[in-house]
Amino acid sequence: MNAQELRYQILAPEPEGVVPAENLFVSIMLDDQRTFVPGKVRIFLNKKPIYPEIKIQQHTLSFIHYELLRNGRNYLRIFFKVQGLSGWQEVEWHFFVNERTPENAKEGQRNKEYSFGGTISFDNREQFLTGPGAALRQEPPFTRTLTANTRLVLDRVTIPFQMFATSDNRPFLQSRNFFQTGLQTSWFEALVGDLNPAFDRLVLSGVRITGFSTHVKVGGSGLHIVHGQLNRPVEGRLERWDEKFGTIPQNMINDSQLVVPGTYQRNLTAVRMYVGNKKKTWMLALQGLKAKDDTSSIQYGLAPKDNLVGGAEFQARLFRRRVLLQSGISLSAITNDISLGVLSNQELDTNYNVKLPFDPSAFQRIFVINSSTKPTQISTDFVSYFININWSTSWHQMTADYSRIGPQYFSLSNPFLRNNTDNLLFQERLFLFKKKLTITGIYQAYTNNLNNALLSTLKTENYGAGVQVNISAKYPTIFFQYNRQSRLSTRSVIPGAEVDDYLTMFNGIISYNVQRGRWNTTFRLSGFLNERTDRIRPGSSNTFYNVMIGLGERFGSRTYLSLDFGKTLLYSNVQEKLSDVNAFNVNLLYDLIENKLQVSASAGNNRSLSSAWNLPQIRNSFIMRVRYVVVKGLTIDLEGGWQPFEDRNTPINNYQDGYAYARVSYDFFVSNRSLAR
Repeated sequence: MNAQELRYQILAPEPEGVVPAENLFVSIMLDDQRTFVPGKVRIFLNKKPIYPEIKIQQHTLSFIHYELLRNGRNYLRIFFKVQGLSGWQEVEWHFFVNERTPENAKEGQRNKEYSFGGTISFDNREQFLTGPGAALRQEPPFTRTLTANTRLVLDRVTIPFQMFATSDNRPFLQSRNFFQTGLQTSWFEALVGDLNPAFDRLVLSGVRITGFSTHVKVGGSGLHIVHGQLNRPVEGRLERWDEKFGTIPQNMINDSQLVVPGTYQRNLTAVRMYVGNKKKTWMLALQGLKAKDDTSSIQYGLAPKDNLVGGAEFQARLFRRRVLLQSGISLSAITNDISLGVLSNQELDTNYNVKLPFDPSAFQRIFVINSSTKPTQISTDFVSYFININWSTSWHQMTADYSRIGPQYFSLSNPFLRNNTDNLLFQERLFLFKKKLTITGIYQAYTNNLNNALLSTLKTENYGAGVQVNISAKYPTIFFQYNRQSRLSTRSVIPGAEVDDYLTMFNGIISYNVQRGRWNTTFRLSGFLNERTDRIRPGSSNTFYNVMIGLGERFGSRTYLSLDFGKTLLYSNVQEKLSDVNAFNVNLLYDLIENKLQVSASAGNNRSLSSAWNLPQIRNSFIMRVRYVVVKGLTIDLEGGWQPFEDRNTPINNYQDGYAYARVSYDFFVSNRSLAR
């Protein structure tokens, strides 16, 4: 250890904390704005070396260990080097897997944790745009944000608090502000505010909800309830229409007015109940949700909806937890316009030949049934299911996944789910020679139009392979990747709907770091080739090239200089040069007071030429930055820039772009346990 005191925080796993036996997440953070030296990390778990894929982001080091851990007490010991300090530094602590024994439970009682930590920051950005083309930027004149992310630990109770507030929030848009707090223990969790609950990929997959969430866990079983708003109400408006405007729009309400629809308040209630064993080697879940638009929330809107989704999920960990099997199935029903009212049994029978053993009007609080309801008959079109297998060891990770999303399957809480598709994925990653060599292979296939209702059936396939070589810090790191994506119409109703094209991509990166005394040189070279070939419409075929070269030089511990150059070329199907872009950037950073006051300056030039232009478009940039650490944890960042744009072909597009940015952030952590050495 160096004689100089080094302070750090152990983020995960907590010292003397309890974690599951699989997928151990480890993270430590250096204080005083110090940074890790890449490639200079050695990790020992229970006195044995391990070689995980380490991620370093300035002063934070993290990795995931996928192998199964032994029950009881486990020990972690990490050796690493820090910029500006000589010699190896060391962090050592222990934690427990699965359950505490009576012995360590008593030890935990003697070492109860009371801590409070997190980050609070305030940002202010002022934008100065002038010139005839300033309106092209469409940016607000200023943006101010306040962010807080804290955690209060009172022995076994944790109180999280997160918030984000911005001056860009607008009443006619969904809220950009964020707030969340609650209470968490090992068996109970209650959160209120803006949440992102996730049940599974079909029913509820992390969409934002404003409301509350309650989660009770007993061993491997539990109950999770979520209630809140998917959308807040945003009022629409009426506009006048005249025949001279042309085609009559569908949202006309009379001969001279049309509705510009707003957004209904969309309420959601979701429940997930699951059972499993204490070792969490298996789990069976039943889940469902109801999402419905509140028609009284706004005056001017169109097509309010009602949605029911229900399903089941099963998980199993096999072969000493190295294999994770997940599968799920879900069914949905949706009414696309509940403003049409409820149909009676007689109307359903007469108009749709649907016979129900109950009166739909008696159950309209649960679900509204009318002419816009799907499905109209029992079929697999409103059913979706998936199966996923993950096999992880120290030398490989394999994923196999298949899913079928029914043509009439809809979940309003999962708006980005593509229905009417068949999806297959197989991916393999091999880690050889203590992860000095990583080989990746992937195959994906997607087929749409399962119900033959579209003009064409499209099959998309993607083949990919990659190699990464990282022998040691003394040798270059090499990465190469190849992908080929093809799209082919296997069924077309009309000739114009035919598709037959493919995309070939090559990507390569070489990075080399050389240490010579107090000088540290980094060289980076990357290249990208993207070739698109369209057999149906040859005129849309093109070839894209990109090359970037970077050189970085660190002089001692206080000065860093980097030079970067990039060139991008775009050619048509007949090899006509469509675009030629050259980008150059230089950056200089200097620590006036080491780990206290840092200044940097950068300058860049971006020049673009096109076959459609005789003269170039030019974007210059000049940026200054200052970082000042007032006291430990309290940092002030200042930044200012001038980035004018010049279009020599169309001067009316020219503008002057200047900005000023300031950020004050405070990172803090106080505890009755000392994590400093």
